[in-house]
Amino acid sequence: MAIKNYLNSVFMNLNLKSKTQNVSKRATERVVFNMVVETESKDGVSFTSSGNLNATGMYIESRVPYLKGTVLKLTFFMKEYNQWMSLKGEVVTTNVSDDGVEMGLGIKFLDLTKEQKQTLDNYIEERIIEQWFCQG
Repeated sequence: MAIKNYLNSVFMNLNLKSKTQNVSKRATERVVFNMVVETESKDGVSFTSSGNLNATGMYIESRVPYLKGTVLKLTFFMKEYNQWMSLKGEVVTTNVSDDGVEMGLGIKFLDLTKEQKQTLDNYIEERIIEQWFCQG
């Protein structure tokens, strides 16, 4: 997030507030990430759609009622890098839709490699910069 920090310092020196400040109260920034995600657990494979992504996890929608603590293998394609990602994650939050048909799942990534972490960090930083320049 070096570019974000640089932009924030420039704006602070001008006594202005950067558009990237206070976007989120989370430890890491969240960005929109609409992608089909293959989820695999000990019970089988299903396909879900993602909603957002951050450096430590992602939010997905699922018709499979995964319980908190379920460990999943998540596979998705990052077209910006022409690269498949295969990560391990744990279901840490669940939200059921009003009709009870779909669940929103907060997934925390587990055991990321250095390369996976760098790819996620780069993707998120690029999306934050795009958002920053498109907001005004």
